[in-house]
Amino acid sequence: MSIDGNDVKILVSRSLQCVINSCRRCVTNHPRVSCFALMSFLLYIFLPAAFEMLLYSSLFVIIGAIFLRGGFSRKNPRQNDYKVRNVTSTWVEDEKKGTRLEAL
Repeated sequence: MSIDGNDVKILVSRSLQCVINSCRRCVTNHPRVSCFALMSFLLYIFLPAAFEMLLYSSLFVIIGAIFLRGGFSRKNPRQNDYKVRNVTSTWVEDEKKGTRLEAL
């Protein structure tokens, strides 16, 4: 019972078929992640300096995107909860609940 070339060929072909099916399923289920991984791999192969610069600056890119989106705004979250109908009185009506609140 020795291992010959035909057995190796069958083992390699089955292993390769399993890997190809797994990759195909991953690409069809998660196309954006697969595209990002492929672009990162190609950038790593052909432009390693650009890949390292992108890798090391990714933290700054993420923080910049959060700031541009307005994630760290200093607005009061309750600022737009109450609409004032009558500014001259000392009472403000809450339109949502139908109650009256004392204005500060």
